[in-house]
Amino acid sequence: MPPIDTNDLKRYLASLEREDRYRIVDTLKGTETERTELVYLPDSVLEADAPLRMKRGFQNLYVRKYIESTSHLGSAYQRIFDHQQHNANNLLEAVPYIYECYETDRHLIIVMEYLSGETLDRAVTRLGAGNDLACRLFPPICDAVASIHERFDPPLIHRDLKPSNVIVQDSRAVLIDLGIARDFKEDAETDTLLFGTRSFSPPEQFGYKQTTVRSDVYALGMLLYFCLTGTIPSASTHDDRFPGSHISDKMREVLMRATEFDPDKRFAHTRALKSAFLQACAKAPDDVRGAAAGQTPSSISKPERFSTLGKIWNVLLCAALALLIPSCIAAFLNPTPQNQTMPIWYNAFAFLVICPLLFISTAVLIADKRRLVRRLPAWGKFGWKRWLASYGALVLILLCALTAVHALALS
Repeated sequence: MPPIDTNDLKRYLASLEREDRYRIVDTLKGTETERTELVYLPDSVLEADAPLRMKRGFQNLYVRKYIESTSHLGSAYQRIFDHQQHNANNLLEAVPYIYECYETDRHLIIVMEYLSGETLDRAVTRLGAGNDLACRLFPPICDAVASIHERFDPPLIHRDLKPSNVIVQDSRAVLIDLGIARDFKEDAETDTLLFGTRSFSPPEQFGYKQTTVRSDVYALGMLLYFCLTGTIPSASTHDDRFPGSHISDKMREVLMRATEFDPDKRFAHTRALKSAFLQACAKAPDDVRGAAAGQTPSSISKPERFSTLGKIWNVLLCAALALLIPSCIAAFLNPTPQNQTMPIWYNAFAFLVICPLLFISTAVLIADKRRLVRRLPAWGKFGWKRWLASYGALVLILLCALTAVHALALS
């Protein structure tokens, strides 16, 4: 039996200890080569481990990725981790912060920041595609991609830019899922591994040439079309000259050039694409024009200006509930002469079940739900019609139940 390498054993035991620190909340993604989990650190671990407690930004939830070593993927995470460790005062905001990045005998394991924003596809679904939305969201996305090209030498190429891999926050866009991102190699003719989402990936990513920064430009062009129309592009979208009656000729020229089959005919880099896009915006607001000069676009955070009123409104609703719910309890404990004639179980059902449910459901219906939708994006697809329909159905069910119970109490 061959002797055990002491260093390998120490590394193996250390990796087990690291993994056992976390508790799994949910599995977000699972493929043959990668598993992504939502995890958290118990308070007992943080209390016992001072270095962890002192690490930047440690809170509650984190994303943990397991990438198979044999897949030869995930090297971008190691580069980003090293960059963040050596540039603590000038962090790269275009990607999640990585807290841990280490290897075991089978996996590359990454523990990173959990982002609470919504993905681009959900934002477009909630807000509605169009020129205004594109003028608000597309410049920060260009800035994010430009930063991973410019802050690394050789450039870091994402290679899988698609709506579900872009998280939109108040004043920035964050790129996630960099598992297939790669470095530009000066002498390479083609990519060794062929991956990506076909609707948004350039032709060279599937064996035509090596991917470069212009490959991400192609994907950005397709993302722009998605922002403008809400439609996932197909292989023929470029050949059909990006159909859409509301797309201006200048904007169509930007789309056509960004997605040329020949990389040399595309925009040379992301900032050139962003500049051309801003010029093509028919009604670019002042803050979007400011983004072309390198300012942080504030238009994304415009809805936040109304969040103060939303908070005040929600506080008032909570205060009203704080008065109404105790009133229901008081009505049950001190019934009126008429209610004293009813069975106690009827009064309990009416005042402790039906009335609180009616009050709470009404408050939810008229509350400012923007922060809730941000945490639960699926709720953003409801719209007012579905909220009203759901509320109406609940009220009808409660009234029918109360009527049936009242008839039973009188019988």
